Amino acid sequence: MKKPLRNELTTLVLVLCLSSNLAIGSKDLDKALVCDNQAINSEISPFVKQKITTWGLKRTHDIRYTRASWYGDDFHGRITANSEVYNKNSLTCAHKTLPLNSYLLVTNLENNKQVIVRVNDRGPYVIGREVDLSESAAKAIDSKNTGLAFIKYEVLYKA
Repeated sequence: MKKPLRNELTTLVLVLCLSSNLAIGSKDLDKALVCDNQAINSEISPFVKQKITTWGLKRTHDIRYTRASWYGDDFHGRITANSEVYNKNSLTCAHKTLPLNSYLLVTNLENNKQVIVRVNDRGPYVIGREVDLSESAAKAIDSKNTGLAFIKYEVLYKA
């Protein structure tokens, strides 16, 4: 039992130490179109900056690291914490404590793909995870097949 935990922690430390090349693309908040824009020294690409400005978002530089999971079919059509109907195809997520309707810039640390999601639900209720991504958001950062991903996320707010 100790060896797998040690391997997970080692992987997390290695992933966090890697420099990050960021990539993001999107036509709107409900459809992800991930592209492979390169950025140097973990800076956000001009394309991402444009999307943040266009959507009226403000960067807080509040960056956190965690494991993220995703949820889809079992919750599709149910009511979320902010009284919306959950849509697995929207770019949304669940977070335990962040204000509802805040935005996150989520980066998969294994492949450096990014997506901007809106917090519309509470959860996950599993120790060691802070974010549950919608199925569409998980697809956008290529974490759907693995189920879990080591991520970095930055909190964004409406300006």
